[in-house]
Amino acid sequence: MIKRYLGNKSELIPNIIEAVADCVPERSTVGDLFSGTMSVSLALKEAGYNVIANDINLFSSVIGNAYLVNNEIPTVKVDDLIPDRLIQQIKAMSEAEIEGLKGKPGFHFLSEADNNIKYRNLLALIQYLSEFCAQEPLPEQYNHTFIYDCYCEEGAASVFTSSRGTGGRRRFFSPENAQRIDSILNHIRMWRQEDLISETLYYVLCCVLMRGVERVSNTQGTFHDFPRSKYDPRSLNRICLDPPPLDVTLSGGSHFVGSSEDSLEYAKKISHMDVLYLDPPYNFRQYTSYYFMYNLICRYADIKNLDEYFSGISFVRGQNMEDDFSSTFCKKSHFIESLATLVTRASSDYVILSYFNGTNHWNSFKNDCNGQGYNELHSFFTSSLFESSSLKVRPVKRVNYQSYGGYKAKSVDEYLFIAKRNLGDSNAVA
Repeated sequence: MIKRYLGNKSELIPNIIEAVADCVPERSTVGDLFSGTMSVSLALKEAGYNVIANDINLFSSVIGNAYLVNNEIPTVKVDDLIPDRLIQQIKAMSEAEIEGLKGKPGFHFLSEADNNIKYRNLLALIQYLSEFCAQEPLPEQYNHTFIYDCYCEEGAASVFTSSRGTGGRRRFFSPENAQRIDSILNHIRMWRQEDLISETLYYVLCCVLMRGVERVSNTQGTFHDFPRSKYDPRSLNRICLDPPPLDVTLSGGSHFVGSSEDSLEYAKKISHMDVLYLDPPYNFRQYTSYYFMYNLICRYADIKNLDEYFSGISFVRGQNMEDDFSSTFCKKSHFIESLATLVTRASSDYVILSYFNGTNHWNSFKNDCNGQGYNELHSFFTSSLFESSSLKVRPVKRVNYQSYGGYKAKSVDEYLFIAKRNLGDSNAVA
């Protein structure tokens, strides 16, 4: 999955699973309505819970459809997708790689013969995209260079002027990697538009590409900006696509993923949940802006008019603002009100909320935690929305991810607020 992500809860997963288990047994339904990179949702699936996930970002929905909702290895018709002259070579490569994957974490499913055969075809297609597709000609209608043109320094459309009046060229990718990303995206777009791949296979390929892009992007984690005078050494590595681990995907269960909706609206539509887990944004950063590149990767194959779309990109980062969203949770004056609305609209027995006391609405990089955020949330969880005396607060130490240059990751106190809903509350928010 995407690892360099603000607020990533990977380090807290054991604590979150423990908190859920203290409330409800396995096979209960847990909602994750700020699902982000799906790290918590997938951990819940692996732990035996049924999950309802949603996030405003398209990439989150794509990850969810690839690995959460899906319980199978997607079927790949390699003979229809890979040029004849390359098939035997690539199949031999995939067989050799599978032997090296067997027994590794995430790949225990390869011990079953049927899984082994299906995965060999998936891996062959990934290897074709990773190693060979850039040399393969495409029909004119699929031969585009938008990533190179817009997001590498040498690109004709990479020029920007910032809001402060400074100018330059975007440099999210090296020229070589930008060209390779173009080629991979163009192949995926062609296969999808000509119905040569299934919906699930499309989602998996997008996820594999996002992971590859993350590792060679010239950023400090987000796509809101990039180093103006240098390349991060990682960005000079050649992009490659890794085989996806599928043990969690094949662990079963009944799961649902929203269609990149505002969680305040999505909460009205979903059925009752035993536990509602929430990790809302606690600061001004709008995630559809900070991670627009992943949304673009997932949207690329479905954009009807690519010329028109890319002619509308703006700002230093080069985002088409039709794909942007402004969350009320990112505004200090609306945060608690929005939280109350969401909790009231989403029917659940318990609510578990992650909160960290690093940079947020109530304190900053340079100031120590002033306790205001904690106190605000404590007051919220002791309100009439919850059963009296049901609140439990569990502190968890973790290292905070920082995307800004010049700031070092530091230890912060994370808190899990756990409380039982007062379903008889008459002061419901519509």
